[in-house]
Amino acid sequence: MVLSLVLLSVAAASPTDVVKTVTRERSAAVSGDKLVDTLEAHVDFAELSKRALGDEWAKLDKAKQQEVVSTMRSLLKATWLQKLLSGDRNEATKFGAETLADDGATVETLVDIGGDTLPVVYHLRKSGTGWKIYDIVTDGASLIDLYRGEFKKQLAKGGYDGLMKTLKAKVAQQQQATKPATATAATR
Repeated sequence: MVLSLVLLSVAAASPTDVVKTVTRERSAAVSGDKLVDTLEAHVDFAELSKRALGDEWAKLDKAKQQEVVSTMRSLLKATWLQKLLSGDRNEATKFGAETLADDGATVETLVDIGGDTLPVVYHLRKSGTGWKIYDIVTDGASLIDLYRGEFKKQLAKGGYDGLMKTLKAKVAQQQQATKPATATAATR
C-alpha cells in the first residue's frame, strides 16, 4: 500500500517537481547515496544514451544497447557524485517556465553559483513511471550534444569496442576520484 502511494506520487509529479527534487537533493546531500537514488528515479539513462548515439543506436543489438545504457548510467552517476562531493553547495536555483508538448517537457531554471548566473534547461520525457530527465542544457551546452560529439570521434577511431573501452575507463577514473572524497565526507 505504501509503495503504491509512493509510485502514485512520483507518477503525479510535474516536470518542474522532478527538477526541483533533483536540484534539492544535489544541494542538500551530505553523502552521495541519496543523490544516486534520486538520479536513478528521475533520469532516463536509456533515452539519454539513445539520443547521444544518434543513428548509431539502431545499428546496435539489444545487448550492446543495454551495455551502453549501463555504462552511461555508471559514468553519469560517478561524474555527478564527484561534482557533488567537490562542488560548492551554496547555489540557488530559480525555476522559470515549464513547457509541455506531447510526451515531452522543458523546465527552465537560472542557477546562481557564487554570483555567476547560468541558464540551465532540463528536457524531460514522460515514461510509464512519470517524468524523467534525459538532457540538461547548461549555458547553451547540451549534455547529449557533448556526448554525441565525443561518441562520434570514438566510434570513428575504434568502433563500438573502442567507445566502450573509453567509457569504461572514464567510469573507473571517476569512481577512483570519488573514493577519497567519499571517505572524507563520511568522517564529517
